[in-house]
Amino acid sequence: MPLLASERLRDSYSLAKEVFLALFTVRMSPVAFHLDYFAFPPIILGSIIWGAQGLHWYTAMGLFIVGLACWTLAEYVLHRYALHHLPWFSDQHTAHHEAPRAMIASPTVFSFAFFYAFGFVPVWLLFGFYISLGWFAGFLTGYVMFGAVHEMVHHSQNQWAIMRYWKRLHAIHHHGNSDRNFGVITGFWDHVFGTYENKLRRVPLREIDPDEA
Repeated sequence: MPLLASERLRDSYSLAKEVFLALFTVRMSPVAFHLDYFAFPPIILGSIIWGAQGLHWYTAMGLFIVGLACWTLAEYVLHRYALHHLPWFSDQHTAHHEAPRAMIASPTVFSFAFFYAFGFVPVWLLFGFYISLGWFAGFLTGYVMFGAVHEMVHHSQNQWAIMRYWKRLHAIHHHGNSDRNFGVITGFWDHVFGTYENKLRRVPLREIDPDEA
C-alpha cells in the first residue's frame, strides 16, 4: 500500500509539474496541449450565467453571437499579422509550419490573459460589465472552436465534407501559399481581404499528406 500511495503521489506531482510548465512553453505535452478544453468551458459558462443576471436572454444571446463573430476576425488578424510577422510569435508559428503535427500552441494562461486584457477589459470599459461578459463568452467559445478545428485539421482522419473543406484550405496555407487562407474556422475574412485561395499552386495536392489535404 505505501508503494501504491507513493506512486500515486509521484504521478500527481508529474501531472502538476506538466501543467505548470505548460504555462510558459509553446511546445507541449498532450495534457498541456489540451488544457484549453478544460480551462475555458467553465469560464465561458460562468460568463454566460453571470452576464445573464444583468441582461435579457435575447440580449445575452445576441452578444454571444457578436463575440463569436468577433473571434473569427481576431483569428484572421492575429494569424495574418502577429503569427506571420511579429518577432517571437512568428518564430513559434514557423516551427508549427515546419512540424504541423507537433503539439505547438499558445499556453492557456497566456491566451486567457491576452484576451482578458485586450478583449474583455476594453469592451467592459466601453459598454459595461454585463455586456462584456456576454460578448466574452462568445469570443472565448470561438477561440476554443478554433483550437478544436485546427487540431482536427492536423490530426483527425475524419472525412466529413466540412472537415475536408477545412483541411484543404489549411493545407493550401501550409504547403502552397502561406500568405493565403489565414482563417481556420471560416474563409469569410479571407474573401473580404482578398487572401482566399482554393488552388494549391506550388505543390500538387496529391503530394500532400491525405490527412492534411
